[in-house]
Amino acid sequence: LLDTALETAAERRTWLLARVLRRYRDQRDGLDGNFVRGLPVLERRALESAIDAALPDFDFRASLRCCSCQADMTLPFDIAAFFLVI
Repeated sequence: LLDTALETAAERRTWLLARVLRRYRDQRDGLDGNFVRGLPVLERRALESAIDAALPDFDFRASLRCCSCQADMTLPFDIAAFFLVI
């Protein structure tokens, strides 16, 4: 996903769904980005939620320094949000 150079979160979500879909109802062929873009919003959201629920719940944290005040901080890094959400 990182090598695809997709610019928006929506493009990344579409790419990810197209990669993981193997079957949609009775359909097994043509499950590409165009197919994913054509899914009803509620069904696409349900698929995204299923992926999120299947991901392990890692507790990654990032140590950062504020560029304005130089304060050190540790913030959570949500892997699912990184790939699926804005």
